[in-house]
Amino acid sequence: MFHVTEVGARAAGIFYTLIRSCIKVQVDPTTYLVDILQRIETHPALDVHLLTPRLWKENFASAPLTSDLRPQR
Repeated sequence: MFHVTEVGARAAGIFYTLIRSCIKVQVDPTTYLVDILQRIETHPALDVHLLTPRLWKENFASAPLTSDLRPQR
């Protein structure tokens, strides 16, 4: 509604959907996004479905990748 371009609105919609999906499956959205944004570069394309919030929780949530830019909790 308040995005300058249609492309920006589409990108925001994708992020909003990912965040709500994380909340629905009880995954911290920040932890999820930090992990997948680092993991996606080397993750096999055939297994990209494992990076959806529900399957990420089952496969990667026990040892998520962290960022040097964000303090540990």
